[in-house]
Amino acid sequence: MSQLITLIFCCGFTVIAIVLHEYAHGFMADRLGDPTPEQTRRLTFDPRRHIDIFGTLVMPLILLSLCGTGFGWAKPIPLNASYWKNPRRDALYILCAGIAVNLAAAVLFWVFLKIPLPQGVQKVFFCAMTANLGLAVMNLIPAPGTDAYRLLSRSVSREFSRQYLEKPKTALLLTVVYVASGLFTHALAFIQGLAGRLV
Repeated sequence: MSQLITLIFCCGFTVIAIVLHEYAHGFMADRLGDPTPEQTRRLTFDPRRHIDIFGTLVMPLILLSLCGTGFGWAKPIPLNASYWKNPRRDALYILCAGIAVNLAAAVLFWVFLKIPLPQGVQKVFFCAMTANLGLAVMNLIPAPGTDAYRLLSRSVSREFSRQYLEKPKTALLLTVVYVASGLFTHALAFIQGLAGRLV
């Protein structure tokens, strides 16, 4: 399998991992009584409903080309907390659903890697496992756009969230801090190391 074809397959599996992540959010919200994901036609595996051009396509391609680890994001699933019986608890369930489904997918691809397969196929499955691990780990970091950050925003008072966490300046500042401190680089290295030890 040529390097280009492998890259295309790896990018495809990364997109699938991102779509699974968002679908899990929508599915859990729906189970908790929030019809918004269904009403906005986001409770689907159709990637066209979830794709953010830069986050879902460009970023994974760049990261896969540069460091072999795919990571990205999709358009956030629309939610309406007024339907939730226990907003803080339900927010935790919804946000954790995305992480849980990526971890489950990573385990599935890890099992596939234990089967004797052609090297090219194994490399693609390794990329798929790493992409799902990456999404799970990165979403545990309270950086703007991640599940942990959204959970933090819902855990503090609404006034504090509006005044600080939801402002673009705060998001930009935190992103600069995370990048400058090397946190994202260390996180990617951790994901690659973990994936390497698993196989």
